[in-house]
Amino acid sequence: MFALNKLPPRYVTDRRGAVLTHVRLQGEQEQADFSVALIEGFKRVMHAPRADHDPPPHD
Repeated sequence: MFALNKLPPRYVTDRRGAVLTHVRLQGEQEQADFSVALIEGFKRVMHAPRADHDPPPHD
């Protein structure tokens, strides 16, 4: 949920909207924003694992 909350919503109600959204998401900046949000989410999970799991090894 963390990564999704960092990105703006994209609502699509028809085929035209779906095509426009698809085209926008092909842009380098959109892909970079998406990647950054995912990486931040991965790091957050890695540093705060569930109580029933072992912590990740430290470098």
